[in-house]
Amino acid sequence: MAMGVGLFQASEPTVQRSAAGHSTSRRTRAGAAQEAHICFVIRTYWGHGPRGSGSLHRMLQWLHASPYKRWSALLMVMDDSPFHELPGMVAGLKDPRVSIFAQQEGAEYAARLPSGGWRPHYHQRLYNLTDAAMAGCDTLTQWVLPTNGDNEYDARLLPRLSAVPPAVGLVALDYYSRYQRPTARPCERFAAGASFPSCKANGVRFCNTDLAANVINWRRWRSEGRSFGMLTDDDLGLNDGMMAEALVRDGWEVHHITDRCLLSHSPSPQLCALNSGVWDDSSYDSFEGGGGRCVSLAEGRAMMDEDGGGELELTHVQLSSDGLCEHLPLGPWVSTFFPPACAAAIDVDSSSQPSS
Repeated sequence: MAMGVGLFQASEPTVQRSAAGHSTSRRTRAGAAQEAHICFVIRTYWGHGPRGSGSLHRMLQWLHASPYKRWSALLMVMDDSPFHELPGMVAGLKDPRVSIFAQQEGAEYAARLPSGGWRPHYHQRLYNLTDAAMAGCDTLTQWVLPTNGDNEYDARLLPRLSAVPPAVGLVALDYYSRYQRPTARPCERFAAGASFPSCKANGVRFCNTDLAANVINWRRWRSEGRSFGMLTDDDLGLNDGMMAEALVRDGWEVHHITDRCLLSHSPSPQLCALNSGVWDDSSYDSFEGGGGRCVSLAEGRAMMDEDGGGELELTHVQLSSDGLCEHLPLGPWVSTFFPPACAAAIDVDSSSQPSS
């Protein structure tokens, strides 16, 4: 097992990365009238607020300050602990485009059982509320983006979406993720190189996509009566991948933005490095580890001290693999926690794939 420190150290926020040759049209007063209306459905709770990460404030400030004007944001809370600060945060923006759709709080909305496992039907109820919020978007909405309040988007996202033809059904975003190349070796799975992806490629299928990485054609979604809550997944919260596969199977055209990583899905090593954190990749292949986690420098040092040179390895990965993880044996995640379907394209053994 290994623990990586500052896997990516960026000179600027990773969510601001750009690539040449993919500019958007200039926005003038006349052009602004042609902007597509984009509705954000933001699932949040107190941990995204001032007593937690503060990430919701950053997301709302990003939207509020954007030169792109045709957007709206519906906030929804379903949690056992109250998010007291939320109404004041929204009122302080003084922006009518931001509103609280639902604030369901109380013991009956707890996500976890005392034992630590998921409470039965929690994900089903959460997706039902997500569906209701999506239905509440402005009637002029072209694109709807369900997301969580701890994610971060590139400032170029809004104009890029506006430029997508309205006949497209789904806009797929590549994204920074703690599940990047999940069947590769610890630490090394985040290394960049000429043959490696810049971030996680959105495969628009189970284990290779995310709710926050798929922007949906709202009008078509509504006209076909779609809903995440109609899917069943034994309440594991996998409705996003199941829905992505269903839309592709039903012939929805997908516009895949691949030249930039427009989403940083939290937590990710990239966001962790930007916040001067330490990425713990020692148990990412377990339900408890959940793909890895970001800890403070002090926590990382304490982990190393407690380990005493045993199982943990301290390594540094910055933009390319330094080779320090090459001797690590492959763990059980290859065949158990992360099945073959989760493998990134570069990690798929072509010899094991069925011939066409």
